[in-house]
Amino acid sequence: MRPARVPRTALARTATLVLFVSVCSVSSVYSVARVSAASVAPAQSVAPALPSFTVAATDGASVESRALAVEGTWLLVYVQPRCAPCDALLTRLDSDERPSASRIVIVGGGMDGEGVKALSEKYPNLKTSRWLADPERRTADAMAIQANPTAFGMRASSIAWRLAGTVQNPRELDSILFTWLEKR
Repeated sequence: MRPARVPRTALARTATLVLFVSVCSVSSVYSVARVSAASVAPAQSVAPALPSFTVAATDGASVESRALAVEGTWLLVYVQPRCAPCDALLTRLDSDERPSASRIVIVGGGMDGEGVKALSEKYPNLKTSRWLADPERRTADAMAIQANPTAFGMRASSIAWRLAGTVQNPRELDSILFTWLEKR
């Protein structure tokens, strides 16, 4: 008797799930945190685009989301004031001076330009990162941010992945963030 054939779509879903878990290794903190057989969807062939929103530079100038994209891979990090996990993430990103810091965009939700500027001064190795303010938290709405901090792995103007909340193991966090930034 031959074993029953598994439909091709089920195999693709399983392969996608295995790939997702093996690449991320900390799937419990990703946007697809609670994965069950019913919630696994086939991989999208096109990554979602960065939605339209406006943030403010530290000098008060308006910056449209489409102006944030850079060629290759980069990080969009959304943080809030008085948020211990946000400080922990920024501390990891600031852990040593890296040339890739220029490919990190940090958006301070609920902060004005002065607040973001004061926050940026706490992280000297991120001085080449782009620091922006989102005083009315419109970016959080546009990006469907539900936990802080949230980091988005971006490829040009497309969202490749999302990391929401905290990662307890600093090595795993470094692996996720810095490996992404080293890609071109």
